[in-house]
Amino acid sequence: MELKYTSLTFKLFFEDALTFKKFPTFIFRSVLGKELYKLSCVLRTRKCEDCPLNKMCVYSQIFTTPVTSGETFRGDKKPHPFTINAKIPVNEEVSSGKLQMLLVGESKTLFPYLFAALKEAGERGIFRERIKFKVGEVFANGEKITVDGDKLNLNFNSQMWKLSGNEGVQKEKRMKISFLSPVKIERKKRLIDELNYRELILNGLRRLKLLSHFYGSGSDEYIDLKKILDTEIFEEKNLSITSLRYYSFRQKRSISMRGFVGEIKLEKNMTESELSLLKGMEIFGVGKATSFGFGKIKVEFE
Repeated sequence: MELKYTSLTFKLFFEDALTFKKFPTFIFRSVLGKELYKLSCVLRTRKCEDCPLNKMCVYSQIFTTPVTSGETFRGDKKPHPFTINAKIPVNEEVSSGKLQMLLVGESKTLFPYLFAALKEAGERGIFRERIKFKVGEVFANGEKITVDGDKLNLNFNSQMWKLSGNEGVQKEKRMKISFLSPVKIERKKRLIDELNYRELILNGLRRLKLLSHFYGSGSDEYIDLKKILDTEIFEEKNLSITSLRYYSFRQKRSISMRGFVGEIKLEKNMTESELSLLKGMEIFGVGKATSFGFGKIKVEFE
């Protein structure tokens, strides 16, 4: 199982100091989608799901991601090929911030459209006050790609994550998994009652298999879940559930989004395969709503 990805960071500078009272990622996802729709859509009278161009439209590829002919999937939409995260504190006055995006597979080819949409959003401004912002330096995989202001160097390569097949030697590890944003794991369309390491691993593997199926090398590799999950685990959890509200312009209503926040500490014997799986979860996120900024985790070893 292999997945290419491109990690992007945009430095943002606000015209006036402002305070985000809600989850900032929601704001930037919304304005980015709105401007990308304006740039891309040529049949404004059609809904995306009914549009004959939806499988080639840039907005649709990013935000609605329909299943194309020849792709096998039980639903009509596949996982979004991106994650987003605004590195801006809530309830603090700021004059600048960072917006991080991860583009999966060959989606890096859509980057110029995303950049243009973000710049346009900055010109229009955010909130009722229409506070404008400028896009400053842009980084791809840690390397600066802005040249002479608005010019971009698009000659950058993707990075690669690969699931290790080494399930032999086990090493005892102590680690902490911090939830940098809410983690939303559902069962039968409802947030699960309790989250533990087992649920986290199962969900992470499921997500990586789906991403690899649509955007990577496929997911035929065998991974011994019994060896991972039946190993004795000493686990300490400090988790709670938070609820954040998001206004959907497409559905014209406010939606409550819930997820787990906090951390899990544990000690167990781990294989190279399990460690690479955790790395993939750290890169691509865990659970639902990763395209809304949810599911961001950090794995630290003690």
